[in-house]
Amino acid sequence: MVEYYWPYAVAYTGNTYRYFQERRDLLRKTLFKDDMIFSGQEQEGYIVFPTLDYDVEEFTVQIEGMALRFNYRDEPIEKIDIPYRLHRDVYLGKKPSPEGL
Repeated sequence: MVEYYWPYAVAYTGNTYRYFQERRDLLRKTLFKDDMIFSGQEQEGYIVFPTLDYDVEEFTVQIEGMALRFNYRDEPIEKIDIPYRLHRDVYLGKKPSPEGL
């Protein structure tokens, strides 16, 4: 976000720069924090990936080595890999969407 909006924010002063700061702060609040999550806790936020190519319709995000159990030294003793299979619907707007979107 900074790479995209920074030239616009630096070129102007006053309200435009303030709007840039507000958007940046909002994005920072909603991104997933890189903290440890323990049993019984919940964490939510967005994970941002680079832009996908237009021809990509399905992809898998693989989380490797998710620790489930730890020993007395706080070392993981049971790990699993979690695949998230995602499907992307692309609507180009050339004709009305069949779902009424």
